[in-house]
Amino acid sequence: RVENRPPIDILYPSPDAHEADEAEVDVVAVHGLGSQADWSWTWKDDTLQADGKPRLVNWLKDSNMLPGVVPKTRILAYNYESRWHKNASKTRLQICGEELVNAIHDFRKGISDRPLIFVGHSLGGNVIQHGLMYSDSEPKFQYLVEVTVGLVFLGCPFKGSKIQEMASVVTNFLQVAGSDSGIIRDLRYGDPILLDKINGFQRLLERNTIPFCAFIERKETDYGKKIGLTGIWKELVVDEESAGALGPHKFHLNTDHFKINKFSGPLDRSFLTVSSQINEMFTNWKPLVESRKAGSNRPGAQRKIMETKERHEKIVKFLAKFDFSARYRDVFSARHKKTGQWFLETETFQAWVAKEGQSLWCPGIPGAGKTVLLAVAVNYLQETYFKSDEVVLFAFCDYKDQANQSAENIILSLWRQLMQRRVLGELECEYFETTYLKRGVFPTTDALVKLFSDEISKYSRVFILLDALDELRTESRDSLQYLLRQLPKRMNLLVTSRVPKETTVEFRNVPQLEIRARDKDITDYINGRLESVSKLRSKVEHNSKLKEEIRSIITKKADGMFLLVKLHLNSLASKHTVKEIRTDLKNLPEGENAISDTYEGAFSRISDQTREDRELGEKIILWISHAKRPLTMKDLQCILTLREGDTELDFHDLIPEELLVSTCAGLVTVE
Repeated sequence: RVENRPPIDILYPSPDAHEADEAEVDVVAVHGLGSQADWSWTWKDDTLQADGKPRLVNWLKDSNMLPGVVPKTRILAYNYESRWHKNASKTRLQICGEELVNAIHDFRKGISDRPLIFVGHSLGGNVIQHGLMYSDSEPKFQYLVEVTVGLVFLGCPFKGSKIQEMASVVTNFLQVAGSDSGIIRDLRYGDPILLDKINGFQRLLERNTIPFCAFIERKETDYGKKIGLTGIWKELVVDEESAGALGPHKFHLNTDHFKINKFSGPLDRSFLTVSSQINEMFTNWKPLVESRKAGSNRPGAQRKIMETKERHEKIVKFLAKFDFSARYRDVFSARHKKTGQWFLETETFQAWVAKEGQSLWCPGIPGAGKTVLLAVAVNYLQETYFKSDEVVLFAFCDYKDQANQSAENIILSLWRQLMQRRVLGELECEYFETTYLKRGVFPTTDALVKLFSDEISKYSRVFILLDALDELRTESRDSLQYLLRQLPKRMNLLVTSRVPKETTVEFRNVPQLEIRARDKDITDYINGRLESVSKLRSKVEHNSKLKEEIRSIITKKADGMFLLVKLHLNSLASKHTVKEIRTDLKNLPEGENAISDTYEGAFSRISDQTREDRELGEKIILWISHAKRPLTMKDLQCILTLREGDTELDFHDLIPEELLVSTCAGLVTVE
């Protein structure tokens, strides 16, 4: 219970840990309406069990989450009573804000000058808003505004919420259970008091040059799911106009109101977006505080900082078209958890890591898992070399985009990754704008080499990893190798390719580590798919003999090619009986033409279906092949359900998800 616990909890690090002495900034998290500090920031995943318990991820506390992104911080959680529907306290937003200020003031005695970053979810953002405005009006607490160096708002209703009226009705209905409408009465959408608060808070932020960012939910929240009636009441709890009312510094997250403050792991896209903003606030706190002390704390200073940042982003996006971060996250998150450990443990890889200025050539047959292993290596290096003067850069070449993936564009993409670690100064912005943007030109080869070399010279260790070098056009590949030769010799370079190194002069005399799917990796992957794919799990969970047959036969026929393993398992998943699975196992292609034979077999099975299923399967593959971005299942269902002349779409009459997969004979999977 909130009333029986201290107002501030230390989430990270433990007070007696040595990291506690190294903290430079305090991060204070304030939970939302009807929540509490223990589970407000915790992701619960019932599908992944460990020791019979659900997997829990607290992104503020777990060492591989926010503490790993901003290690020199102390992370605190504020406890306050926000219940409204039962056993509720008689309170209101202003009181909550004042109590937050008093709690922080009392808790931080002796280190009151330590910078503060606030993180608020939902109503917690309004509590922070009221607290800082109260601090600004009270001489005793004005210093709290002065040491605030960042604000992060996750779905916060600054203009109120359109579901407030429904919540008021529920409150009246639950009065017998001890409900109270005081704290939600203040959240009436468009209330003049809220609008006045926004104006006053905006002036406070600008006057004190406080960086802030607001995160906006894209998905409707399914309230019916809470009572077992999925879909009966779905709505945006906080819309963009309300959550983004403070200004332009806003980001959209593909989640709902209940999950905008919870993240599943370090590669969760929402976590990466949120944590990068917190990291930027942490990185910039010293120059911000120094500028305040130097007397630059004047109206417009915050605007100047943000203008410089916007100029920086415009320059980087103009020069560097490619951002490989999303590709890396997709590949790494899709791998099986244990895959690639053998690669990291080889003497050859460890020798490459240990000695500065080494190159490593990693050839492999098609489908061997080269891209996944490169992503595993990137993750390993990022976890090992995380200091501010160490950097890991990467690029994924793709034959499907040969026209755009020139040597210059790939080098610029690596430069872009470097520029995500700092902001260009004003003079640098002027140089880039005058030299390139205003003239609409790009750096010459010599200028590009100097630009990239100057930037990597700021780091003591530099790792560059390039995937699928052979998928570039010959002239682009030769140009890229030429540019890499011009860079400082102390960088470490790792390249994967399906081309034997004997045909590549550039790598003829460097160490080689062949990539070939290990049987253990394949077995682990098969076991994972047998557990996670429901159609396979239902067939093997009580049939250990069949499970072993699948493992041994697919491992043998795959012959070191992960792609074949995936295709074979997809094929088995489309079977309806154990007998069909065993027949398919006997007929799975193998040998040097196994991949092409597998694809031909899949298309043959599509053609053998009824006319309706055959046409559906062909349409699905065509749409996926020609889409300019990855399609969601809902995208595909809508596309295939619509007919010429339709003026509306019935979302309760879409083509079933399982039919979309089954008609494609294992060539299409849902991630």
